[in-house]
Amino acid sequence: MKTRTVYSFTFLVIMSISIISVASLTTVLEKDNQHNDDFRTYYLHESSNRIYSAEDNYEPDNSIEDAKIIENGIWQNHSISPIGDIDFVKFTLETRMLVNVFTNSTVVGDCDTYLKLINGQTGSTIESNNDNGDSTYSKIEIELDAGNYYLSINEYGDDKEIPEYNLFMILSEPSPYILVLNPLIHAYYFPGETFDIKWATTEKINSVLIELYTEEDVNIGKIGEALGSVGIFAWTISDDLSPGTHYIRISAVNLDIFNESALFRILEVTDEGLFSLDRPLSWPNIMSQIVVLTICIHFTRRNRK
Repeated sequence: MKTRTVYSFTFLVIMSISIISVASLTTVLEKDNQHNDDFRTYYLHESSNRIYSAEDNYEPDNSIEDAKIIENGIWQNHSISPIGDIDFVKFTLETRMLVNVFTNSTVVGDCDTYLKLINGQTGSTIESNNDNGDSTYSKIEIELDAGNYYLSINEYGDDKEIPEYNLFMILSEPSPYILVLNPLIHAYYFPGETFDIKWATTEKINSVLIELYTEEDVNIGKIGEALGSVGIFAWTISDDLSPGTHYIRISAVNLDIFNESALFRILEVTDEGLFSLDRPLSWPNIMSQIVVLTICIHFTRRNRK
């Protein structure tokens, strides 16, 4: 009697597995042993012939209005089901951060996620990605300012289900940087003129050193120092400075970080009060020289009045 019972149970198990294998995607309900009133849904993925949990505790999340919060460093388990499903999550940044978001899964087969980053204020797409992550999974890496943001995830093509995928976000402080904004390329200045040197930087850089270089990378000397967050320094060009092509280097004090401006030109004052340009003769140079000469003549006349 005991032997027949074992055989019967084995036969039923074999029949059950066969029935599941026939279907391309079969739903199975398993009673939770600890919660008698809960059922968990599983799927048999046709490409890998493996069963995956499809429990998506974040549904409904099919619109921005229903977006669920994603937290830094916390995995979320989702599914794209039925076909055409789309998942939304949201997060808030209190300060500028480096944001890494990616999807992956243990599902074997054709599971292709599409990730989109959305501005919470305007609703416009900031960045989107298909396959930057592992295999056909998506990934976005970007620096974002403080604000509200959304992420949307769907199956690329919206023609397949994804039984299970993981969503993960990592926030970290961005690397410090300096970006020189002014002087601009091909700018012309003359001795005695004052203009604004401008730059942008991160809050981590407290102070910067401003230096002048020749086109041949010879350090002429220090122009000045300023607070990194100020982003502007008024520089009056010395009458003793040799004319020629130069650039400005701005470096972080006590940090190995710097950035350089575009090349600009300092003109030469002649005995007649005009400005000479020792540039090769060519039509672009001739035209630019005429423009600069007109400006210089106007400046000279204004000073004589």
